[in-house]
Amino acid sequence: MKTILFLDDNNIIFENVSPFLKEIGYNVVYCNNSRSAFNYISDNDVNLFLTDIYMNTEYGFDVLETLKEKGFNFKTGIISACDYIDNELRKRNLTCDIIIEKPFEVDNLILEINNLLKAGD
Repeated sequence: MKTILFLDDNNIIFENVSPFLKEIGYNVVYCNNSRSAFNYISDNDVNLFLTDIYMNTEYGFDVLETLKEKGFNFKTGIISACDYIDNELRKRNLTCDIIIEKPFEVDNLILEINNLLKAGD
């Protein structure tokens, strides 16, 4: 079973999307801060790490940078209303496998995630 980790200080997206992802066979994990996310990925396999950009005490780009520095090798994605994602990724020399702009349709999010994770099979 593939695991998707959501990092966001607000669990609304997770609560709305996770039942659909679980129904089609994904293990879905929610972390509300990077410390708990890094603890989880240190002990568990993760196939997709999704993060928000604007969180109360953290910045999603910093989290992605730390993932890269630590050498984690799983797919990453951003779910955000931020309008300068591509520029910030280039500036920081980061890559991201999926970018979902808020607001979004749940069906579209699920399709994007499915396509991304099945492409790795």
